[in-house]
Amino acid sequence: MSKISSFLLICLLLTACAPGFPFAPATATSTPAPTFTETATASPAPTRTPRPSPTATATLTPLPIPTQDFTGPTLATANEATSCYSGPGNAYSLIVQLSTGESVPLIGKSFAYWIVQPDGMAQCWVDAALVTVSGATYSLPDFAIPPSISVPAAPGIPKRERGRCSFIDAKIGFDVEYILSWADNSTNEDGFYVYRDANKIAEVPANVTQLVDSFIIHSGGYLFQYYVVAYNSAGRSQGQSLWFHTPCFRPPWV
Repeated sequence: MSKISSFLLICLLLTACAPGFPFAPATATSTPAPTFTETATASPAPTRTPRPSPTATATLTPLPIPTQDFTGPTLATANEATSCYSGPGNAYSLIVQLSTGESVPLIGKSFAYWIVQPDGMAQCWVDAALVTVSGATYSLPDFAIPPSISVPAAPGIPKRERGRCSFIDAKIGFDVEYILSWADNSTNEDGFYVYRDANKIAEVPANVTQLVDSFIIHSGGYLFQYYVVAYNSAGRSQGQSLWFHTPCFRPPWV
């Protein structure tokens, strides 16, 4: 190929590559894909609404504290007729019967009982439900329950120590007097009952073992029966009898 021909070929090729040449091939322009940016959005934390505190509607009214007189004497006043025993309950000796409204000094306490000291008498126990107390009771000592008692042993057979029988007149009869004695076989009696012909003629204090019995009869020769029993709040013993004829005789001139 000649140099001229080679030159023309190069020009043609350059012309074809120039922009705006009618026969230049279209150049493909690529449009970049849109870029998506992912933004993480945090959900808001839940908001807690605190519950209101409960409001109490019930109003508690405190019970009144009982007041006590700490200045006056410590007393127990009977609300009704009240038995006072040597221990709690009626299985003990009866010391005294308090009348309604009667007040006695308090000396101690034990469970449901108060221990009192009636004037001139032995201490005894009263049911706390039957009395009203006043004064300072907090310092009173506690009392132990004493042992319960049993029926006393029977006394010995009564004996006729001596006696007399005096004639009065034909209308009245005889004045009789006997001195009786017996053995005390118990240590827990409240006293003794003395009977003549099944009739109780006397109540004798504890530890006393003699009685003077005086009575009137209309004629001599009577057969008498004496017997003595010991008693306390638990009961009474058996009696043992003394039998004898009265030696009363009417003077021969009557």
